[in-house]
Amino acid sequence: MEQSSNSSNEQSESSFHSGATVKDFKSQPIQRPNSELRLSLSCLNTNRTCTLDPKEKEEIVQSWIAKKELETRRKALQVAKLNKLKEEERLGLIEKERENFRNWLTEELRLKQIEKDKKKVESDISYNMWLRRKKKSDLEKRISEKLTLLQTYAEKQKRMEENEMAYQEWLEGSKNRQKPIPMNRGLQSNCHCVANNTKNWIMCKLDY
Repeated sequence: MEQSSNSSNEQSESSFHSGATVKDFKSQPIQRPNSELRLSLSCLNTNRTCTLDPKEKEEIVQSWIAKKELETRRKALQVAKLNKLKEEERLGLIEKERENFRNWLTEELRLKQIEKDKKKVESDISYNMWLRRKKKSDLEKRISEKLTLLQTYAEKQKRMEENEMAYQEWLEGSKNRQKPIPMNRGLQSNCHCVANNTKNWIMCKLDY
């Protein structure tokens, strides 16, 4: 009698096992390993001395499946959350690197602009100094040229005045001097002067 009941129980359990497994495959997108389910059911059978009702077995299996699904979803959520945190951290690092690069680029541009402005100021100062030196040099050159002209004019004027004074002195002294004999006057040109003789010459006929 016991053997028949045990065999019937085993048949019902085997049919239940196959039914639970088929239902599990139909209801779940993720396949569950049959060995894990059989192991769990065998544990349930060994812990209970009395024979379980099929409905109770179904409830136990469904509770176990629900717990497994909940655990799977919890792990999936943890993995998704961890992946999300890693992705956010990666994006944060990328954004931080971009921000650092933008700050570096801005600083480089600022330093280059400062250097450019500095060179421009130095160039303007050098140009202004060169322009002042050139203007000063040109002014000194013009002043030197004017002074040279004035000096030349003064020397020329001085020579003219000296010549005029010498001429006037010569005129004053030439009143009492013999006048030079003009050329092309025959025998008179051989004389040293053309001054009139106060005594007339007397032409005498000499007898030889």
